[in-house]
Amino acid sequence: MLRVGYPESLMPELLRDFPPEIELIAISDKLDRDIEIEVWIPDPYATRALRAWPHLHGVRLVLSMLAGTEWIPAAVGPHVTICNAHGAHNVPTAEWTLAAIRPCSNTSRSISTFSTPAFGTALRGRRGLR
Repeated sequence: MLRVGYPESLMPELLRDFPPEIELIAISDKLDRDIEIEVWIPDPYATRALRAWPHLHGVRLVLSMLAGTEWIPAAVGPHVTICNAHGAHNVPTAEWTLAAIRPCSNTSRSISTFSTPAFGTALRGRRGLR
C-alpha cells in the first residue's frame, strides 16, 4: 500500500477519488510524532510544511500543488524527487489575457480564430466580451 501524506487543511472532497490501494494520511504542522510515508503533498504555506518535514520519514516523492518550490530541495535533499506545477498556468493565463483585451480592440476577428492549439480546444466557438 502506498502511503501519501497530505496537508490536513486540504478539503476531504478532493481526496474521494483516490483508489483504495493508497493510504491517505493527514499531515499537520503540529506533529508530535514521526510518520512513515512515501509521497508527500506539502502544505501550500512553506513555513507550515517545513515544521512538518522533520517528522516525515521514507519520503521518495514530493508533489507540490504550486509552481514555487524553491524551498523544497534544501529541505528534503537530493534523494527525493520533486514534482511541481511549473508551467501549469502559462497557456491559460495567456488565453485569459487575450480574452480580456479582446473587447478593447477594433478588430472583428473572434478569439476562436486564433491558431494556437490551446485556443482551438479551450475557446472554440466563443467570442470576446462585448
